Amino acid sequence: MNRTTIIDHRDRAEPGFHPCRLRESLDRFIPGEQTLCGAQVQAYLAYYGLESATGQARFSIGTELVGDTLLVVQHYSRAHSRGTAVVVHGYTDHAGLYGHLITHLLDQHWDVLIYDLPGHGLSSGQRYAIDSFHTYARQLTSLLQRHEHQLTMPCVGIGQSTGAAVLLQVALERQRGSQLLQDRILLSPLVRPRHYSRIELSYRWLHWCLKRVNREQSASSNDADFVHFRRHLDPLQGSFVDVGWVGAMLDWVQLAEQSTALPLSALIIQGTDDQTLEWEHNLRVLGRLLPQAGIERLVAARHHLVNEAEPWRGEVFERISQRLKAHSRPQRLRRAVG
Repeated sequence: MNRTTIIDHRDRAEPGFHPCRLRESLDRFIPGEQTLCGAQVQAYLAYYGLESATGQARFSIGTELVGDTLLVVQHYSRAHSRGTAVVVHGYTDHAGLYGHLITHLLDQHWDVLIYDLPGHGLSSGQRYAIDSFHTYARQLTSLLQRHEHQLTMPCVGIGQSTGAAVLLQVALERQRGSQLLQDRILLSPLVRPRHYSRIELSYRWLHWCLKRVNREQSASSNDADFVHFRRHLDPLQGSFVDVGWVGAMLDWVQLAEQSTALPLSALIIQGTDDQTLEWEHNLRVLGRLLPQAGIERLVAARHHLVNEAEPWRGEVFERISQRLKAHSRPQRLRRAVG
């Protein structure tokens, strides 16, 4: 995705789609079934530079009702794929920002399942709010269970920040969704955010009278174009953090730090210039929680690893590729899609 070119036009152009109208135009999600994209979906794909991904794969987008929330789910599939990468995005992110990763995974002959978390992107729900990370975990498990026979196996989870925490929450709860994931790739995994003590104290004092707080956006990537786009040009971004989500995040931190070790396969990739997390503390916690995990540090990389500048992004994707190769079966044994 050439985000520099996109930004030059978007400083003057409207997105061309409306999130609610787009969601209402979608049919029920069926992985592997080609979507006939209407004007709203086409405008969305164009705005986020996803046409290169849809051009090399069978593209499905639809809604999945989980509880009382309509999640918008996307599936990219290729013939003779080696497996399915289940991508879970970070807080305030959405699938439209993950074009680099989607395209890379398709180049490696892996299908991609990605969805917008509740209250994020195109999905319904109170904006950026959640009652508990258990809800995130339950929704992911539901998606995987409903469609496990339609997805190319094996499935590998890839989570960015909060998305990594969701994958771990599923595992800690011993949910069926964890059994369906053969491996996990955790990018800048969330345990404690930066300034954790200050956040915790402020929440304890003020959560009863505040519903939301202004969002402090650090330079989450060395890619200046991405940072500019996310701050100023992305119509699916918000300028606040829901206080209820902060409470759920604090509960997640307590769970992660107090849980016993999990016998799980995982790869953790962490940048050493991450200004969003207390990453050194987090790696100590994760090293104890996931004793079988490989931990790799990228010098001077920042938080949003799937949208880092080069050469960091290339290094992240190369490590993802190497990890996926260990789970790829010979293509002649895989289910052909399309």
